[in-house]
Amino acid sequence: MKLILTLCIFAWWTSFGAYASDKIKIAIITSLDPFEGKNFFSPGDYNLQLKIEKEFLRRFDHNKFDLKMVHQAKLQDVWQILHDESFEGIFFVGHAGKEFVSQNGVIATPSVIADKDLDDIKNAFRSVSSNLKYLAIISCNSEEIINKFINEDAYENNPDLITKTFDGKIELFSALRNSIKLGQEIFTNNAITRVIYPAEPSNNARLVLQRSIPLDVREEIIYPVVVLANTQVIGFFPKGKPGEVQSINVSLEKVQFSHATTLVVDSGVASSRKKGDVVLGEIQFMTNVQECQLRAERNSRGIIIGIPRNFYKLKCLKD
Repeated sequence: MKLILTLCIFAWWTSFGAYASDKIKIAIITSLDPFEGKNFFSPGDYNLQLKIEKEFLRRFDHNKFDLKMVHQAKLQDVWQILHDESFEGIFFVGHAGKEFVSQNGVIATPSVIADKDLDDIKNAFRSVSSNLKYLAIISCNSEEIINKFINEDAYENNPDLITKTFDGKIELFSALRNSIKLGQEIFTNNAITRVIYPAEPSNNARLVLQRSIPLDVREEIIYPVVVLANTQVIGFFPKGKPGEVQSINVSLEKVQFSHATTLVVDSGVASSRKKGDVVLGEIQFMTNVQECQLRAERNSRGIIIGIPRNFYKLKCLKD
């Protein structure tokens, strides 16, 4: 009898484990103050984050979906979730601002997807996991930003990705429910299948980027950064420590080396911050392409100019 009972428990546990692994993983990211929207009539225990959680818990069957909540997310949190191959759906709830162009064609106010500290994290959304099926950006004016990324082929590694965005101002919970409804349709529609596209072998030029962080700085002012070549995301450096040297391997098409390429090292930090309160580190590179130079604009003391982002000019000749 004891042996039979043990076998039954083992069979149940094995079955449960297999069942749990079949759940669809969904991440809910918020970058909002938990007390945003609170007023005189709000209950004493008002918490916007908990209200958002309840919307998802009501509508997604916990037997079929594995929900992960990440609140008050910063750039590094968002990047890691967007590139986590295990998530099939991601919802981002936060603020976004539309690009404003002046009459003479100059961008007076750039577009922004903001975290709760108003740092711009939009460049994290230029690159996502190839396994992601659904991305919802529940923010005012998010449509313009994501459509621009789509037009720039930001998601070419994931041609089946479905996005949900909004034009103009939104009512938060109405937009949230609309986004959840579309997500439910996507994940319960048996006609939709996931196709994973294998990485194609590449003969591209190899590039190793290194970020050197000064030793004599406080750790709390060292920021993670997204690295772009023109508008293409090529890498990400996580938050580091004083004196640390970080390295990433990237591959760029050789055609890009035939012209000047701008490398943008973007922290997204609000430009109102004092320069001394933001450390991005200094970028160096090694490449298998000959005759390359990486230059940054510097001030009279040799410090790279630019907050919240640094610009480098990468010039390489063809082989």
